[in-house]
Amino acid sequence: KTDKTWGHYKLLKENEKTIMLCIYYDKVIQGGGINRFKSHLGSEKGQVEQCKKVPADIHSQMKQNIDEYKSKKNKFKKKMMIVTFSCLLKKV
Repeated sequence: KTDKTWGHYKLLKENEKTIMLCIYYDKVIQGGGINRFKSHLGSEKGQVEQCKKVPADIHSQMKQNIDEYKSKKNKFKKKMMIVTFSCLLKKV
């Protein structure tokens, strides 16, 4: 795994489930995978409780990563809408 986020938590086993523990805040993050954990470190509202002890540089890095991911996702959605629309026009 190459994502830098993997270095900011510990993997633990609890009742046959794998959970992530924030190394800064001792917060257990369950479900959602690495993007949910980035939301914890980058203070993304609505996803998971925000980390209160993450260093500023890590917070900034995670926030930037989340913003880049959202931008790529939006560009892909727009591209798919254009392709779908052009296919519909060809059928008319």
